[in-house]
Formats: sequence, C-alpha cells, structure tokens
Amino acid sequence: MTRTSNKLSGIAALAVLAAVSLLVSLRPSPRETCSIWIDAARPISIEPPMEIVEIGERGELGLHLPTEAPPGWKGEAGGEATYQFYAPQDGSYTIWAWCLWHDECTNAVYARIDELPKAILGNDPVYSKWHWVKGFDVPLKKGFHQLRLLNHSANIAIQKVFLTNDSRRVPPDTDPSLASVLFSDDFNGCDQGNFPMWRTVSGEWHVRRPADRKNTADNVLTGTSDTEALIVFDSDSWRRIRLTVSVFCDSPTDGDTSIGLRFAVADDSHYQEIRLSPLPDSQMAVAEHIRCKAGGAQVLAWGRIPWRQASWHELRLDLSGPGPSLLLDGGASFSGADGGAIGGGIGFSLHGSLTASFDNVRVESGGGE
Repeated sequence: MTRTSNKLSGIAALAVLAAVSLLVSLRPSPRETCSIWIDAARPISIEPPMEIVEIGERGELGLHLPTEAPPGWKGEAGGEATYQFYAPQDGSYTIWAWCLWHDECTNAVYARIDELPKAILGNDPVYSKWHWVKGFDVPLKKGFHQLRLLNHSANIAIQKVFLTNDSRRVPPDTDPSLASVLFSDDFNGCDQGNFPMWRTVSGEWHVRRPADRKNTADNVLTGTSDTEALIVFDSDSWRRIRLTVSVFCDSPTDGDTSIGLRFAVADDSHYQEIRLSPLPDSQMAVAEHIRCKAGGAQVLAWGRIPWRQASWHELRLDLSGPGPSLLLDGGASFSGADGGAIGGGIGFSLHGSLTASFDNVRVESGGGE
C-alpha cells in the first residue's frame, strides 16, 4: 500500500511539473525593445523636387526640399523619397525625425508607412536649428515595410528617422519634454496643423484665425452647434493619459448649453466625458462626469466650478488615476468617479446652441496601466 501510494505521489508530482512546464512554455515572452534607424540620405527611390544634398552642420548628406519647390500641402507639386526598413516584431511604433525647419510655413513633411494614410510629421515651432521631431504611432507587423517622406512644404531638411516600440524611449539629444508627449496640435502652420487628422462627427468645425490674432499664425479650432457638435481624434493605444487644452466658450443665453472633453473613446457610443455647463449670469459652471455605453449615458459625479464667462481657460484633465481629475486655470478642480478602464481617443463636444474654440491640445502619457 505504501509503495503504491509513493508511486501515485511521484506520478502526481511529475504531472504537476509537466503542467507548470507547459504553462511556462505557453506564456508569451516579454516584449523586446526595438530601435530602427533610417538614413534619410539613402532612399531606395527618390522623385524631384526631393533631393539628396550636403545639409548637415558638418557636411552630412540628407533629404532636402528646395526653397523654390511648390508646396505639397496645397497639392501644387509632388516629390517623395522611399525607404525600406525591417520591424523585428509586431507592435506599435513611434516615429521620430531629425529635422531642420525655417519658419511656420516650412516646418513639416508628410510621412506614410506602407498603405496607411499619410500623416504630418512636424508643424512644431522650432526653427533654424537641427532637432528631433516626435511624430505619430503606427502599428507594424514583423517584417519589411516602406516609409515614404512626401512633399508638404518647401525648404526643409531631414537627416535621419528613428522608430521605436517603446513609448518611453527617445533618440539621443532629444528635448526631455518630448518624452511623454503622445500628441499635440496648436492648429498653426500654413496648413492649419493636423486638423485633417481629426474626425468630424457632427456640427460645423473649422480652423480659423481669431480677429484679435491677425498678425500671428495662432489659429484655433472652432466648433458651432445648433443641438450637438462633436470632433474626435481616434487612438487605440492611449492609456491613462493627461490632456491639456485651452477653451473659449461664448456666454450662454440659457442653461441648456455645455462643452465636453471626451476621453476613453472606443467609438461614438462608448466613451467618457467631463461636461461643463456655464450658468447664465454667473461666474460658475456645473461640472459632470458622464459615461456612455451603447448610447446610454450615466452621470457618475457632478459639482460646481468657477467659470469666467467669455474668457479663455486652460483645462488639464488627468486620467492617470482611478477616476478623472480636472484642473481649471491651475486652481479650481473637479474630481470624477471611477468609470472603469480609461483608454482610447479624445474629442471635444458641444451641446445646445453655442460656439466654442479650442487651442494648444496636448496629450501626454500619465503612467499606470
């Protein structure tokens, strides 16, 4: 009886070890950090007016678009350089470029990977010096891919391109403040910033230069609503972010108008939102934290917050905690409830009959999962 028991115990132990071994073998290996470097002076093909010339501070070769080249953002000219690179593994990769811009109308290039839509790389206000520009995130499968840099605006130069699957990794000599930036848009530049990348769902949205800013390129995004207006910047990879935006709203004529900062946008029926409703003839607004699932909206938390009528406000929405936290003009605050997992795109909404403007949009990684 003892031998049989010992045998059974041994068999059971072997079975447990085999099961553990199987589980370990099935467990996915940790993701490796991948860095991909592309020399902009070595395209596999190039079309004028793009050219390869000595452009660096020490005579390095690079990609250049001459001053006299017609602007691609107006559709007046082509020109592109094509590169091939290899992604060692599947993942979401961030693209960077080592660039030289000259002014607000010559500070961007279009980048297109494989057959994905082209996107703006640049439109940042750093001129007359070489610097790293942080671009967009792109999903890549393991294998070979193509990158095309296309004519956006003339008199620009690029020496190298860097891609990484680690959102915390930055190229050497990078401005530290860029490390946590996932997306930014001030709607400036001659082509009105990244506005074409936003998705208009309802209402009227356009980029304009306010009357009090005639002598600058300081544009704003303006939405007009009769009943509802919504614009969204979609993203599948943003988690626990911090969103900063400047907002100007017309003085309300009744209590049925509000503006919203939408976040955790999975689609137009699944999202969360901090909604601010300015109170007529008052310097206050009602703040609500709303969660929408399959079209059904639920108010999770509400309160009051100081609000100067017909004035610009800076809103900082921190989504890195269990619930959203809103900071208004660096002082007054509003805390929402725990609405569950916070991940997805962002958007701006208008409710009722009103007009509002948005500027200096910035999305940063907030940490946590």
